[in-house]
Formats: sequence, C-alpha cells, structure tokens
Amino acid sequence: MNGRTCPALSHDAIIQDSWSRCRAFGLNHQSAPAFDQLPAAGVAQLLESQHSLVQTTHQEVLPYYENILSNSNCLIMLADNQGQVLTSWGTQRFIDPSLTRGFSAGASWMEHCSGTNAIGTALACEQAVHIEHDEHFLKANRFMTGSAAPIFDAERKVIAVLDVSSDSYLPPSHTLGMVKMMSQTVENRLILNLFHGQHFQLTFNTGLNNLDSQWAGLLIFDESGQVLSANRRADNLLGVRLSRVSVESLFKVSLLELLNQPEGLPFSLQAQGATASSAC
Repeated sequence: MNGRTCPALSHDAIIQDSWSRCRAFGLNHQSAPAFDQLPAAGVAQLLESQHSLVQTTHQEVLPYYENILSNSNCLIMLADNQGQVLTSWGTQRFIDPSLTRGFSAGASWMEHCSGTNAIGTALACEQAVHIEHDEHFLKANRFMTGSAAPIFDAERKVIAVLDVSSDSYLPPSHTLGMVKMMSQTVENRLILNLFHGQHFQLTFNTGLNNLDSQWAGLLIFDESGQVLSANRRADNLLGVRLSRVSVESLFKVSLLELLNQPEGLPFSLQAQGATASSAC
C-alpha cells in the first residue's frame, strides 16, 4: 500500500464506503466479530517480526503521551498493516468479557472479520479516522468509539496503525489530532533509528516557534546532498515527493552552506518558490 496522494475522503464517505464493503463481505449488523485470532505460534512469530516497531512505540513515543492514559477508560492499541493487534496500553475494563480476545495480540480488526472499526477502516482508506459508537457496522462493537491513524515507513507504505479507543465520549477533534500526532512521532523515530545518526539531518518548519514540533519536516541526506529519507510532513511542506532528490533543489541554499551550519542552531531557510522557514 502506498501513501495517499489524492485528497482525503470526507468522514461521511469513509463510513458509507466501509459499510458497503462490510455488506460485500457478507456481514450484517448482527454478525459477531470473528477477530481471526492467530494461534499461539503465529502470535509469537508476529511479535518477533514487529519487535522493533513495538519497542520504538513503547519506549520512545508513549512516554510523551501519558496524558492519554490518564483517562481510566482509554485504551491505546498498536496493530500491524494486516490489522493484527501487536500490543496495547491502558485499561480494558470497559470491554465486554465476551470480546476481550479481540484486544489481545494476534486478533485481527480488518473489516472483513470485524466490520467498520477505527483500525480496519484506517487501513482500508489509508488515512486517519474516527468511528463513533453507532458508526461501527457490527452492533457488538458499538460499545466503544475509536480514533486510528496509519503509520507509514520511509517508502510511504503503511506498516502499522495506532488506535485510541474508549466506551466514553471522546471528542473527535482531540483524539483524532492526538492519534495523528502519535503516528507521526512513531514515523519520525523509525526514520531516525534507521540511520542511527549517520548522514545529515535537517529539521524545518514554517516558523521558529514550531521547529521542535513532531509536525516539523524531517530530511536525512548524505554528503553529496541526496535526500535518503524524509517524513510525510516534509513532503507536505515542500509540495513534492522527497525521494532521491537533491537538497539543493529544495532550498535556496548551497550544500556547503547547509553543512557549515552549527549543529542544533536554528537558522532561516527558504524553500524554492516558497516562503521562508526555520531549520536546524
């Protein structure tokens, strides 16, 4: 799956399309979620293959978002790109005992087996979604609301999805924004960990006051100035897909000037054909 380049779908379109898919899968509102739980050996293999992603999320991302877990009825789930649960943080007290298996490692939330839901629907449309109680196709899942956002790798392929669910009312503007921020944070950490401090890193944004934000653009480039990796925010800020392009073609500055900038010190930088931005 490739990162979306077309305009995002509206919320109503997301729900309508998902319900249509569910009917095509042969589901009805009374269907029980199957979850397609993996056997124990399959779960062990799944967790081993996704160890780096789970550890990065747990150790380098979640600590910055502990305020989410302060809601005693809130659960954060991380699933792979097949909708299979990898792990979760928070409480499961709000979950119906008959459905707890759907919140354990190896359970699948893909729409064909679990209907419209935040994880499966976010994967189906490759964008962040918020699913209210009654927007779940299966009545069995209508005890909760959820927001989820896909996680993309450096090649713009979906590799996972983060979800925040609760049985309480969760303002979409808050939870959707938070889960988007969390997924972007994971993406940034994965890029930085991939290169382990090798090559050169450029962080930029529209102003100095938001340079430290997770929504800042992030570029990794080599000594020849070729961009090796970038986050999606960098694509959006510069309006181009940053794959194997020269950093000098992106900004009105020479490679030598960039390399001579003191590390960690912000400076003014202007994109080609755009307004000035700050970077470090």
